[in-house]
Amino acid sequence: MIALLLILFSILEVSPSFQKVQFGKDKLVWGGILSGFFGGLSGIQGAIRSAFLIKSGLSKEVYIATGVVIACLVAGAYMGKRVLKKVTLRSIQLLIAVILIFISLALGMGLI
Repeated sequence: MIALLLILFSILEVSPSFQKVQFGKDKLVWGGILSGFFGGLSGIQGAIRSAFLIKSGLSKEVYIATGVVIACLVAGAYMGKRVLKKVTLRSIQLLIAVILIFISLALGMGLI
């Protein structure tokens, strides 16, 4: 079921009609709660957090900064800072959608 939901979210993420959807600041708490819950349940909290934050109207710098704060606690912040200047928000959306689809398929097939 989680695999199917992830595939659905991934397809929605790259669909042109869904590109216009925006979440206001009043939805941040609910988005955090839901992405944290489903991310903890499925083990891919970062991807779900990213999918929600992209729709909250953040600039690419602010969006990346949320990941950098987490990365500083984990690893990879130095490389991320260098790559930030070369990527667009749309390329990040597409990358996350593709990764989510692969994870979803592997989860659905019982590989992970």
